[in-house]
Amino acid sequence: MAWPFTPLVSFIAGLTPKITAEFLNSVQSAVNAVARPGYLDQTRCKYLCPDSATAQVVVSAAMIKDAATSEIVFCEYASATLTPAYLTPTPAVTWPTSRWLYAYLVCTNGVASFEVSETGPDTTIARAPLWKTGDETRRYLISFYVDGSGALYRGGSICGRYTYGDRVPVVSVTAGSTSLVPTSIATAVPPHALHAEIQGYGDNTYTSSNVVYVSPDGVGSISTFPILFVWTAYSGSGDRPWATGSLRLPLLNLDSIQWRTTSAGVSSLTINVTGWEE
Repeated sequence: MAWPFTPLVSFIAGLTPKITAEFLNSVQSAVNAVARPGYLDQTRCKYLCPDSATAQVVVSAAMIKDAATSEIVFCEYASATLTPAYLTPTPAVTWPTSRWLYAYLVCTNGVASFEVSETGPDTTIARAPLWKTGDETRRYLISFYVDGSGALYRGGSICGRYTYGDRVPVVSVTAGSTSLVPTSIATAVPPHALHAEIQGYGDNTYTSSNVVYVSPDGVGSISTFPILFVWTAYSGSGDRPWATGSLRLPLLNLDSIQWRTTSAGVSSLTINVTGWEE
């Protein structure tokens, strides 16, 4: 194996071997090779919202561009319970409603702090949310949605994988559809989400088996659509067949999905988002 996996020069105590330009340049190149992938990796962060009001964030050590010096520095472990007072550019006492908010880590002269903004992360590098759009000194941490009443979805995340403590309904109907139904899930996943965790349930009035299909919006053929669940045939009397299912769906067309059923003979159908991944 070659440098940097084996020593370029072996130093011996008491001796003073010549340090050449080639050696120093090789050391710098090795540091660059180690640092760059780490800098372009998403910050390791844990998030918890237990009360629909605050966002508890814990960040492991991160490489970040210092807001004061513009140097790439090492920012030590940090944590905070985010409230509307962290909003930028104007702190508040209540969260703005019906929108996604984004938390960022800031390092100023080596001191860590946090901000919450309505401006989402830049995802131009490998579709990874790395920093605030237009400002590399704000290192991206998490996304959370505030509903129309000012409440956050309860739940949490570990390193970009989010799980909701509350189901977020995106479909609630009392009849099926044999045609594809485009459906926005923009209140359940942010625009940069790559996958969504989908859960569905309901009961069937069709006298044959009935299938619920879900897929990324505008993508694929019905013959290959993922199946959320299958109802058995309804006998025409007594209890209607009940079924439930879940799947992990890639979001190939931003924050929307499409669904359909084999038959419109459905008494109730609910589709929820229970989590997502960036």
